Amino acid sequence: MEMPLTIPVLLAGAQVVLDIVLILIVLILLRRVSNFDIEKFSEIVSALKESEELCRRLNSTVEEQSRIAANIQDIVSASKSDTRNSTRMRQADETGLQARVLDMWRNGMGIEEISDATGLGKGEVELITALAKESGGEYMKRPG
Repeated sequence: MEMPLTIPVLLAGAQVVLDIVLILIVLILLRRVSNFDIEKFSEIVSALKESEELCRRLNSTVEEQSRIAANIQDIVSASKSDTRNSTRMRQADETGLQARVLDMWRNGMGIEEISDATGLGKGEVELITALAKESGGEYMKRPG
């Protein structure tokens, strides 16, 4: 007569099989652990710690380089702004100086006198007056 397989009997059989598999796994792991080389493990841990320190220093260097790059960008932007302002001021100064030269010339001063008074070279004074003559206009005409 056959006994019917019930769920508790099947579970007990499965439990025995799983216990045997678990015992085999533990035995395999024990064998591997007994062959484990602690020196190699220490070397690996040491290398990992060293690489972690290198990563920290690299990250610090990258952050520092980013700050330096941002500072350089700020300086370049400020320099460009200063250059534009300086150019505008220089152009305004030159325009004022040219007007002074033309006023002196219009009031009858000679090239050499204007050159001495303004600190410009004779050639520059001659150029300013020649351009004024060429461009025409009442303001550019010399009295007399």
